Amino acid sequence: MSNAPDIGDWLCAPRANVITFSPTDRPVPLGLVVLSYQAKTTPFVFEKYLTYKIPNILVEYGQGKPALIFCHTRRAAALTAVHIAQNLSINTTTTPPVDIPSDVCNKQLIECLKKGTAFHHAGLMPAERTFVEQLFFGRKVLILCTTSTLALGVNLPARLVVIKGTAHFVNGKTEELTSSMVMQMAGRAGRAGLDDKGVA
Repeated sequence: MSNAPDIGDWLCAPRANVITFSPTDRPVPLGLVVLSYQAKTTPFVFEKYLTYKIPNILVEYGQGKPALIFCHTRRAAALTAVHIAQNLSINTTTTPPVDIPSDVCNKQLIECLKKGTAFHHAGLMPAERTFVEQLFFGRKVLILCTTSTLALGVNLPARLVVIKGTAHFVNGKTEELTSSMVMQMAGRAGRAGLDDKGVA
């Protein structure tokens, strides 16, 4: 934050007590990797192209550890999770959950859960979102595709964070992600007390 001293003054805090932190001030080291791909003819085609790249990225950088994949829409989160479930054999020491509660009704989600992956967005029922969060936190689901809203609030630890694209859907239109939002998403990788490093 470039104006931390001004905010400190506004709060009547002595200047000596105002401390700023940079993105490198983390208890767990975070490796940043930027992969860029040539845009295709339409945003829809490019989105699908990126979806096909995700399984290889998970294999190369995920090391079989939990991964969060941030997608720009609810639909993209669900379709990415389905694609991963169909095309990536998840090697895990735990078995995917067999006992799915009756209040989890989304058929796509149920099929993904059987393969150790899931998606999370505001379009799911609250019970479905809570169930997915519990499974991911308990490492019974290792890959979670979600929208940018999960970057705030819920502390879900992941070794790998993939930000699938530089835009997100807000108030009926597509907007570019801000640098602070990208940092917030990337910061979900390598959580203190839960992992020794992170990759985004």
